[in-house]
Amino acid sequence: MASANTQIIPYSPSPPSSSSKSTQQLTYEVFLSFRGEDTRYGFTDHLYEALISHGIHTFRDDNELKRGGLIESEIQKAIEESKIFVIIFSANYANSRWCLDELVEISQLQRLILPIFYHVDPSNVQEQTGSYEQAFVDHEKEADKEKYYLKIFNEGKRHETRFIKEIINAILEELNSKFLLPVSEKIVGMNSQLEELKSLINLESNDVPMIGIYGLGGIGKTSISKVVYNNISNLFESSIFLEKVRERSHNDLILEQLKSLVGEHGWFGPKSRIIITIRDQHLLKKHKVDALYKVMELGPKESFRLLCKHAFNQNNCEKDFVRLSNDVVNYVNGLPLALEVLGSFLFDKSVHDWESILHKLKTQPKIEIQNFLKISFEGLDKGEQVTFLDIAFFFNGCNDIDVIRLIENARIDITVLCDKSLITLFGNTIRMHDLVQEMGREIFRHCKELGKWNKCINLGTKAIEGRFLDMSKLRDMEFTTKAFRRMKRLRLFKVYWSCGFTDLMIREYPKLHVHADFEFPSYDLRYLHWERYPFESLPSNFDGENLIGLSLMKSNIKRLWQREKRREKLQVLNLSTSCQLTYLPCFSNMPNLEKVNIESCGSLKKVDPSIGSLNNLTSLVLRWCQKIKKLPSSICKLKSLKYLDLSHCSKLKCFPEISENMECLKMLNLSQIGTKELPESIEYLIDLTFLNMDLCTKLESSEEHL
Repeated sequence: MASANTQIIPYSPSPPSSSSKSTQQLTYEVFLSFRGEDTRYGFTDHLYEALISHGIHTFRDDNELKRGGLIESEIQKAIEESKIFVIIFSANYANSRWCLDELVEISQLQRLILPIFYHVDPSNVQEQTGSYEQAFVDHEKEADKEKYYLKIFNEGKRHETRFIKEIINAILEELNSKFLLPVSEKIVGMNSQLEELKSLINLESNDVPMIGIYGLGGIGKTSISKVVYNNISNLFESSIFLEKVRERSHNDLILEQLKSLVGEHGWFGPKSRIIITIRDQHLLKKHKVDALYKVMELGPKESFRLLCKHAFNQNNCEKDFVRLSNDVVNYVNGLPLALEVLGSFLFDKSVHDWESILHKLKTQPKIEIQNFLKISFEGLDKGEQVTFLDIAFFFNGCNDIDVIRLIENARIDITVLCDKSLITLFGNTIRMHDLVQEMGREIFRHCKELGKWNKCINLGTKAIEGRFLDMSKLRDMEFTTKAFRRMKRLRLFKVYWSCGFTDLMIREYPKLHVHADFEFPSYDLRYLHWERYPFESLPSNFDGENLIGLSLMKSNIKRLWQREKRREKLQVLNLSTSCQLTYLPCFSNMPNLEKVNIESCGSLKKVDPSIGSLNNLTSLVLRWCQKIKKLPSSICKLKSLKYLDLSHCSKLKCFPEISENMECLKMLNLSQIGTKELPESIEYLIDLTFLNMDLCTKLESSEEHL
């Protein structure tokens, strides 16, 4: 019976050389290292197919390995760009100088290695005995180096029939880490709560329990639910974390949301688990969940540790701050969000500052979390306050790159807001806690009542700078030129529908009434997003000189502008699903465009040749434009283009000759296009990493050029 070791070994050899690419973006999830004559058409082939079927991006050398000589550059590049290495030690693996060189290259990287012993005793590999002894004699000059790396593998045995299943499970478990939900590194007090929740979840049961997590705002309900998800999600075939459902509906519809999403146990398969987090225990009881878990305030020791993590970046504090830290802990009363925000605000502050803040808190009539949060807000300068309120009103949950585009000095301000725990960055997504967002809006309302527009945010009846209207949460509405004429400083304007299918089942779709002569201020406008824009073009007086982002999805637009004008600052243009769109603008008047999306514009027949002048364009989406028969040759002059999507352009008869300058193009989607052949010049796409040609039924031949 054959043996296999399927343990992942987190081996970290001596520091890699300066040429190491451990910090670069990795192309492959798995690299297969094997001896072709032993396993290529048997075990390795079966393993490779299993990896691919599980969606694991795998590199396998499809050419017969050479007997000697240095590793080719493409193999070395693949090694450098892989995350996990599966090394299949077979009887003749060590007889190949090529395989041994691969092994050395792999071992020099600080990556995870999964050794598989195929019809080989692991001790032969570990101690270089048997066939491996003779192999190292033959390669005596390299033996010492290879021996050093081979000794890292542990011995273990498995039945061959379980090889592939165990390997796949081990790899999926490791790769699953990239799907884990982001949780703060400074979190405390989770171990005991996690164990209590896992006992309620009861993973051994075949039942489908619903567990309700409830507690005060800012108590850590979302954090503990994320920790639970990360801890158990790999035990299920599929999992989903649906966040901020409450934000997307009216409060009086929360119960209906629950009934629509998780109405009955029978909707889910055996051993499924449903976890619901909410502030109101009453709603959980009304929904008849199977178990309730109340998230409690942190104890004094945990509170002290959390405060110190944010105020001093360590688990303890200096002697001079012990009494003050305990005073803060006693006053905050174990509320994690308040400890995080207040601790971040007090970071690097003097003893005098601490005493001043404590005195200010104690003068408040009631101990409320909003008081703690407001102190942190007041510590921001005016520009940072404006950015904070922009995020609170408009950009919570948005991509930070988009926000940096639209808000002046946002890059620095976002860093400051993160440092003060007023927002968090999960990947590129900006997140602001519900209570912090409510605090920002309350500050705005308070300033409005006192008439302190300029001191607060420059948003007012005559000085409104931003207006975001979620039509799914409003009744029928009318837009008039008179109402908008007073918004002379308008810079952010968005009309959208956030509702999902559950909302549509509950209420009627709202209607927006706009007069035919409607006009709105546009000189200061930096961002215009208007879903279902009702007119055939933007108003005749539309300026847009400062416009950076323009999105008119699902609109009635036929021609974008009534008059052409140079708009130097425009970077993003989205006209997707505008079924009446017939004419595209002259792109040379928008020279700094970076992203263009014209998806599903069914009436569009051609693309203006001026698109070739966009030297900064990185993404161009034309999928489902089914009347486009030909692309301008200038499209191949786009030197910065990285992503091009022409999928489902079924009338596209030919693909233009590709310029050697398109060396940045990495992703090309040609699925279901009508082209019969690709030009020979497609070989100039030397950096292409993704090419989709699925269901190109009219395509005669392309392999010789690929």
